[in-house]
Amino acid sequence: MTPFGAPPKTYAYPGAASIGQAVLDRCTILKQPFVPTPWAVNGHAQSALGVLRTLTAKGSYTRQLVMADDGGTLALDWWAGADRPGYAAPDTPVAFFIHGINGGSHEGYIKWACIAAAARGWRAVVLNLRGCNGLDVSSPRGYNALQTHDVHVALSSVSRRFPAAPLFAVGYSLGSVLLAKFVAEADSGLHGPSPAVEGAARAAAEGKAGSKAHGGGGGGSAWGRLSGSGLVAVALVSAPVCLHCTNARLAAPSPDLLYNLAVAYKLREYVREHLTSLAAHGVELDPGALAAVGWTVGAFDDAITLKQLGYSDGEDYYRHACTTNYLPHIRTPTLLLVAQDDPFLGYLPAAEVCANPFLALAVARRGGHLGFLSGAWPLGVSYADAAVDDWLASALDLAAEPGARGASWEARAAALGWEPPPGESHTVGALTGARCNCLERTRPDVVAARAAAAAAPSAGGGRGAPAAAEDLRRWRLEDVLRRPPPPGTQRSVARWLALLGRGGKDAGAGAVAADGEAARVAVPSVTLEVPSPTLDRRPNSRL
Repeated sequence: MTPFGAPPKTYAYPGAASIGQAVLDRCTILKQPFVPTPWAVNGHAQSALGVLRTLTAKGSYTRQLVMADDGGTLALDWWAGADRPGYAAPDTPVAFFIHGINGGSHEGYIKWACIAAAARGWRAVVLNLRGCNGLDVSSPRGYNALQTHDVHVALSSVSRRFPAAPLFAVGYSLGSVLLAKFVAEADSGLHGPSPAVEGAARAAAEGKAGSKAHGGGGGGSAWGRLSGSGLVAVALVSAPVCLHCTNARLAAPSPDLLYNLAVAYKLREYVREHLTSLAAHGVELDPGALAAVGWTVGAFDDAITLKQLGYSDGEDYYRHACTTNYLPHIRTPTLLLVAQDDPFLGYLPAAEVCANPFLALAVARRGGHLGFLSGAWPLGVSYADAAVDDWLASALDLAAEPGARGASWEARAAALGWEPPPGESHTVGALTGARCNCLERTRPDVVAARAAAAAAPSAGGGRGAPAAAEDLRRWRLEDVLRRPPPPGTQRSVARWLALLGRGGKDAGAGAVAADGEAARVAVPSVTLEVPSPTLDRRPNSRL
């Protein structure tokens, strides 16, 4: 156990080929003691007090709306005018943040993360997921832990806008689950090359790769060659790496059950807010039935989430979303920062981290969920903010070492003697069929019952309901991740444009936002400008 007031205990791949350890060696914050605020010394106090940080974070955003391939609407909120070309040099690093469940850029932990990044001179931008923080649900799907194509679309927009900039990505809570899955998929080639990767390849082919310490020239940044995701480094804060284990912990009779009820309440409010929009896209939900179910996260997923994603039950959904599936496939330096007293921490992935040279795990004794508050006045920059930025900056410094630029992280590890474990399949197929073994670890009785049910012949002599449900689940997964938009996409796009009340013009998918009073909205073959000076789209918006 980590002693009180000591630095977080760190884990990394042993040996000279460990990229994660090489980055840790350059960090200073993670080597310093984390002393929690004296009057917030347990996980519950840290978690609750962290919510109040939104009251002390001062600043504003400029919103950029982006449409996903299926018509879903996302928002990129740029902190303090960071979207303007004149904000900083074109090769200034960009920190990209993803919020937690039902959150958004208005959350205190997100605002202070932006403040900390801006203090380093970086650009900061926040991805608001579908239906969150004032966004409409403009497609049949809301957000979930599997919809990584949304991350790809958002990061592609950022990369096109600042092609010479090194990109960082940070996920919080559920956002870390989504980000870890995306990075593993992108590093495996599932999402195709990002604009950063394409630009780097184009620049290398033309012999014009930049030579500056923080950027490139000739149409692409050398940073894009570091990984398939186009990211220089990643951080996952308060990551519930095993959703099944987290759900089981929160469902047990204990004070942690209160967190379960609170999150489920927010999920029900999300659905109530978007009932009309969902109904317009053929998703019929009974408001009365909604009030009678979903008092816990598991019950909500069984009643609502599974209908949208085509899973046979919640356990299958959790197993597919489990971050432990994807940690072995990450090839980008990634830090997992967690606290031992986090009520959402159901499983500590030390073994998975120590088996991958691109990962590092830092475990603090205190910190709660999205807390990590220290000092007599804890409502400012947190230990996590400082530690994450230190990790990102250290990875950037390592990437810029003389003689190392131009080589991918994977090539660097291989040059130092690393080889993937025998039998490991770092492929798209391995990812789309990924299943964690958390259910086998915790509920062997459920596994045995399912095996017996799957072996029993169906009444009609066909493939049976479990097989049919699996087919539907796989089709919907591939539809989101790889296939072209379904036939209804044009209708969704037209409805989305009508909601904005604007006409469009053909400007190409690569157009960037205009400077000044308008935010750019990018959709396939359509570019719009909509006024967004304050972003106050609803009365209680705290953007």
